[in-house]
Amino acid sequence: MNNTEIHHNHMLIRMEMINSPTIKDISNIKKLLKKIIKDINMKLLGTPHIYYVETPHEKKGITGICTIQTSHLSFHIWENPGNHILQNSKSKGLMQFDIYTCGELTKNNAKLILENIKIFIPTRIDIDILDRKKTLKLKHHLHWNDNGKLSFENFLEKKF
Repeated sequence: MNNTEIHHNHMLIRMEMINSPTIKDISNIKKLLKKIIKDINMKLLGTPHIYYVETPHEKKGITGICTIQTSHLSFHIWENPGNHILQNSKSKGLMQFDIYTCGELTKNNAKLILENIKIFIPTRIDIDILDRKKTLKLKHHLHWNDNGKLSFENFLEKKF
């Protein structure tokens, strides 16, 4: 990613991971989302809405949305999505994370988001940044896979 500022963009993250939070982690997820919003200089409007989905079993996990002054942040975490969905053999869970903003999302903000969610121990990650100022245009696609060649921390330093 070579741009310092990203305006009117949509950041989509698909992250396979080892540690999937469960129903007992809902309060920690709320704290994490509030921290992310604060770290990226956005303003939370109201309380994060976090829910635990139990059925169907293959989609069991935590889902939620936070309304921010410039739009929203949403996610879903599958605890046991099944090997037919996961691409890295080390993966146990899956997170889809979405931040949509009319505000400024800097390169550093994108890195802060990733640093915050690395607590789940990523095994594979795809990041798309869409420029939606006039149309939906793929601005950046970044990919990392835990294949022993490049650590996630080194990926963040190299790409951000």
